[in-house]
Amino acid sequence: VLLSKVGKHFNFGRITVSEAREETGVFRDSYVWNSKYMESLRYNTIKYSLRELNEVCSCFDKNFLFTINTENTDRLKDNAFVSYLTANGIKSCMTCGYFKSGRLIGTVSFEDSSSAYVWSIEEAKTLKELTRIIFSYMIKLRDYYSSVETAEYSANFDSLTGLMNFSSFRRETSDQLSSAFEGDRFVMLMADFSNFSYINNKYGYDAGDNLLKSFSNAVKYFSDSVIYVCRIAADRFCIFAEYSDTNTQRGKN
Repeated sequence: VLLSKVGKHFNFGRITVSEAREETGVFRDSYVWNSKYMESLRYNTIKYSLRELNEVCSCFDKNFLFTINTENTDRLKDNAFVSYLTANGIKSCMTCGYFKSGRLIGTVSFEDSSSAYVWSIEEAKTLKELTRIIFSYMIKLRDYYSSVETAEYSANFDSLTGLMNFSSFRRETSDQLSSAFEGDRFVMLMADFSNFSYINNKYGYDAGDNLLKSFSNAVKYFSDSVIYVCRIAADRFCIFAEYSDTNTQRGKN
């Protein structure tokens, strides 16, 4: 809604909000507002080389702004940013950068299909403030979702091994059993370490934790029949798996 109001007020062709991804040099458009007279984006991702990204960063002035006209791109010759603009029918663009700890983490680009568009100083100030508001909101939103995901993970998984905790294990196995077909057979296995305290006392708790993690990784891929694995507590585990005569025969061999 905000992008739409700003775009219509300033008569822009398009506004794009782009964020840096985990992969170095990759920026992808997160939000796009398009006017009626601009075609939809053909490409929404820019992949910079280190040289190209450094060139773009050097274009920002002290207010973290830079403008570009695709008919005069000497500053960014052979740069992925110019290729992106050209491919999407953009002839003039003002880009506001958002930096964190000296690193470019996102941009808001105000774009037009006319090469004659000129931004006033007051417009530039307004657009810079808009960029700050947008990314402040997005960072808070990302932090919120991250905290929700962390809370959900903690409620369902063991923090040390990454296995289900017993509560989520019990819920999932109950659902599996209630939806099972006639003839389906399952087995529940309990496992623990004999005298596990000896490992902790002799080699230290880090060694004990590493043993638990190694066992957890191994048991998850022990057999295709394994459906769920959980750490109940300490060194106690529970495994829920499909049961078949083949499994029994394999055990005898």
